[in-house]
Amino acid sequence: MLADAKIEVVRDVRGQLASWLSPMTAVAAKPTRWLQDSSEQISETVELRSQLAALEKEVDRLNARQQRMRALEAENKDLRQLLKATERFDDEFVHAEVLSHSPDPFIKRLTVNRGFNAKAAPGQAVVDTQGLVGQVVEVGSLSSQVLLLTDPAHQVPVEVARSGFKAIARGLGNSEQLELLNVPPTAEIKVGDLLQTSGLGQRFPAGYPVARVVEVVREPGKAFAKIIASPIARTARLSRVMLVYRTQTARDRALAALEVIPSTR
Repeated sequence: MLADAKIEVVRDVRGQLASWLSPMTAVAAKPTRWLQDSSEQISETVELRSQLAALEKEVDRLNARQQRMRALEAENKDLRQLLKATERFDDEFVHAEVLSHSPDPFIKRLTVNRGFNAKAAPGQAVVDTQGLVGQVVEVGSLSSQVLLLTDPAHQVPVEVARSGFKAIARGLGNSEQLELLNVPPTAEIKVGDLLQTSGLGQRFPAGYPVARVVEVVREPGKAFAKIIASPIARTARLSRVMLVYRTQTARDRALAALEVIPSTR
């Protein structure tokens, strides 16, 4: 220490030694720094992963809520359409939920949650927001069976809204087509015509949309034309329907008094 303080040469040697040893000191310090940096990075990574997991859970929760909101919006839209549809006619309606569709591809039926408790009755017309769906054929205490207008066993008197021509529409066993029975080639009907319930037979109230004509074939020598129509109602995708409780009009009473029989003319 005395030499270091008094002799300048010693100080120079010490400085030179420090200069030579500094790279070694730096190298020796690197593992410590690396460990510190790695520890900090690991800590940050763990924190980021924790935040990411929390964000992913929040995204999942928001997505679930969004799906539910979409379902509620669709449900509200359907209900508004049902309410709007009931305002178009004087008849009274009871809304019903579709419980199930028939699993048999050859039978077009559905089950609704209205029965004797809602005064449902066989033969009662059933509609959706677009048009005629079918009619009630079996009634239980809490549910009813509805035969869809697309079933081959279902027939409904219709008329062409444009010309007033009357016919009988029968199901073909699929959700896309109906056929008109015994239509003469000279009948005033064409593709695009709207078919609506005629009211003949007193089972279906007059004026409900049934189908739109999509094919008209008149072959020479054939006694009847081939008329195919597409149902207006969404028979294959129904979730809600309405049971129609008719308000008898003067026209209905007059037709009933005359005991009108459904005709194809």
